[in-house]
This record gives sequence, structure tokens and C-alpha cells, in this order.
Amino acid sequence: MQEKLLLRVLLPANGTIYEFRVPTTMTSGQVAGLISQILASRERARYEPSYDAELMYAEGAHAGRLVDRHKTFRSLACGNYVVSGSLLVLV
Repeated sequence: MQEKLLLRVLLPANGTIYEFRVPTTMTSGQVAGLISQILASRERARYEPSYDAELMYAEGAHAGRLVDRHKTFRSLACGNYVVSGSLLVLV
């Protein structure tokens, strides 16, 4: 199992897709919070950080559903919910 996954994350505020390598030991909620902070520092005029940010599946069978914020990316990958290169939306 990989120690990190490459995720593509869409920020709807500007329609841009960003790439992040995330540790598989972190939960979706932890990763969403970190991504929110990073994007807020890069897109100050369009986005404010949110500690309640969540990730949503953007493609595949689960498109439109929120990623379980309590699951690690290791467990999500094992269940084939995400793979390296998966597109998620920051909401």
C-alpha cells in the first residue's frame, strides 16, 4: 500500500483543480482542513479557510456524495473509494 495518494481537488470558487499528495494515515476531515488552509493562503480574494470543510467525490459511482470525514485515506483506498489521481471537490 502506498504511503501517500495523489489527489486532484477542485475549488469551486474559481474552478481550478489543484494537486495534493496526502498521507494515507490522515482522515478525510484532517486533509480537508489542511487543504482549506493551503488554498485560502493562495486564493485570498476568493476563498476563506474553513475548519468544517469537507471533500466530495466528483466522479465515479459515488459522485456527489461526501467523503466520510472519519475514514483514513488508507481505508478509502482499500475500499476502492479513491485511487491515486481521484478528483474530489472541496466543499
